[in-house]
Amino acid sequence: MKKYYYSFGYHSPSAWDVMKADPEFDFESCGVFEIEAESSSAAKLWGEELAKWYIEKLFAENLAYVWSPKNYGCSVEENLPSGWESAIGLLGGIRYRNYPDFYKVKNAFND
Repeated sequence: MKKYYYSFGYHSPSAWDVMKADPEFDFESCGVFEIEAESSSAAKLWGEELAKWYIEKLFAENLAYVWSPKNYGCSVEENLPSGWESAIGLLGGIRYRNYPDFYKVKNAFND
């Protein structure tokens, strides 16, 4: 298996609340998962699933917010994007078809 980095944009709950009150406010957060997969396409599919899983748990009380890779910037890279060393250090690698600990992700992404 090879390591890939799936990065994605999303709105945090606090940004979402502000955006509902002020539609001109559009601050997006970013997250990245280190995924161990057979290919970049497998990493992309699993990254999309992980992002959706994370956002659904993050917004458990507010199901009006739905994350989709069509609505936010997402990418799969073979090298760790700059500035994410600390988050990956907290999370570690995620094997294809495995979920990380939600609270570790929340802490690593500062949500």
